Amino acid sequence: MADLEREGKLRPLFSKSMAKLLGTKSLLNLPAGKGNKLHAKVRQKIAPALTAQQLALMAPQVETMVRLTLREMERECEAKGQTSLGFWIDRLTQDVAAASLLGGFADPGLPYLERLR
Repeated sequence: MADLEREGKLRPLFSKSMAKLLGTKSLLNLPAGKGNKLHAKVRQKIAPALTAQQLALMAPQVETMVRLTLREMERECEAKGQTSLGFWIDRLTQDVAAASLLGGFADPGLPYLERLR
C-alpha cells in the first residue's frame, strides 16, 4: 500500500458533491508520490495549519463527530442486526474534511452537511 502511494497510484474517493466542494486542487483530491509536484507544493503551503497544535484544536469537534457516528451505527445495528463499517468510515471522513474546511460551521446536525454526503 505504501509503495502504491509513493508511486502516486492511490487517490481518495469522495462523493461527487464532496469532491466538488474540496476542489480539484485540494490536497485531499490530489495524488501524492513521485511526479506529483502540485501535491507537494500545496502540502508545503498548508503545512503550518497541520501542526500538532492546530490539529489538536479540532479534536473536540472530531470526537463529537465520532460519537455521533457510533450512535448512528448502534441504531442501525439495533434495527438491522448489523452495520457496515465502510459506509460509516466514509461518511465520518467526509464530515471531518468538511469540518476542517468550514470550521465551526460544520455542525454535524445541520441539514446542509447532509447534502454534501
